[in-house]
Amino acid sequence: MTNAAADLAATRQQQPWVIHATRDAIRHFAWGIGDNNPLWLDPDHAAGSRWGGLIAPPCLLYAVDETTVAPGHAGHRRIYQSVAWTFYDVIRRDAALDASATLIGEDITEDGPVQTGRINYATDGTPVATAITTCLRSTQPTTDFADLPELRYSGEELEAIERAILSE
Repeated sequence: MTNAAADLAATRQQQPWVIHATRDAIRHFAWGIGDNNPLWLDPDHAAGSRWGGLIAPPCLLYAVDETTVAPGHAGHRRIYQSVAWTFYDVIRRDAALDASATLIGEDITEDGPVQTGRINYATDGTPVATAITTCLRSTQPTTDFADLPELRYSGEELEAIERAILSE
């Protein structure tokens, strides 16, 4: 196994948030992103659709794998640049979800390495989508969280933040 492959395997150890597209997982995800599409939320509406039942928002796949393929270069921040999705099918209710990631390229630029990765998504073993991503590994070192100043807000600032959130 190459160093990049070993680093990639190590970065993929994070457990997915969603491994089955249950009705609850679909509903909670849709509520979380503020998408009230009846194909994800209303079983009666979805039953009358061409899909014949509830399906998940396509972006639910971000809860299976967050799409960053950027092994190696420890200590250098990852700057997510792009993702290009290809969908082959919808995500049906109760589908088992899986993803596998591969580093498919790395180009060295003056800003740092740009890594390209492929994530293959499957439901019950059948391909459902592919994501091709790029991520810049900045030559600027990351800052340790312990070195960052603690943020403090006044009561007035917190009230302004709350008003802004509630007005959206």
